[in-house]
Amino acid sequence: VKDNIESTASVDASIERLGIVIPEFDMPPGGLNIRHEIDMLGQEERLHEYKRAAASAFIQANGLNRIVYSGGRNPKLGVITIGKSYLDVRQALEDIGIDEAAANRIGIRLFKVGCPWPLDFQHIADFARGLDTIVVVEEKRSLIEVQLRENLYGTATQPMIVGKKDERGDWLFPAKGALDP
Repeated sequence: VKDNIESTASVDASIERLGIVIPEFDMPPGGLNIRHEIDMLGQEERLHEYKRAAASAFIQANGLNRIVYSGGRNPKLGVITIGKSYLDVRQALEDIGIDEAAANRIGIRLFKVGCPWPLDFQHIADFARGLDTIVVVEEKRSLIEVQLRENLYGTATQPMIVGKKDERGDWLFPAKGALDP
C-alpha cells in the first residue's frame, strides 16, 4: 500500500497524446456491446466468439503486451510480469547489475504485460520460443500464469513455468501481500 498511497505524479491526460489504433476487425451484427435480449449462454458465446478476438486485436495493434528485452541470440530464461511487479523486476535486475545489454548477453528475455486478459497466443508463443524456463512475477492471484500454462501446455516448445510456486511446489511468490524488489 505504501508504494501507491505515498506517491505523486503529474500526468498529461489529453486524448491526443494516446495515439490509439483501432484494429481491423470484423464486428458481429450489432457490435460488441451487451444485449438485453440475449440470455447468459448467448452472452457467453459472444464473449468467446467475438469479444476475446476483438480484445486481442486491440492489444496487438496498440502494443500493450510486449517483449522488452529480447534475450539476445540464445535466450533461455524468460520473465513475464505486470504493473508494479514489472517495476520491481526492473529494479531487482538493476540492483544485481543486469541492464538490457547484460540481459541480452546472458539470455534473459523480459515481457511486460499491459493488458492481462486475454493474453494473445501468438504473443505468448513468440515470447516462449527457445526458452527453458519462464518465471511469472505477479501480485495476488495467478491470472498470467494460468493463461501461460493453458497456451503453452503440450506445445513442442513447452518451457518449465514457475510463478506462485516453484518446480517443487514450494511458494515462490505468495498470493497475499505485496512483492518488493
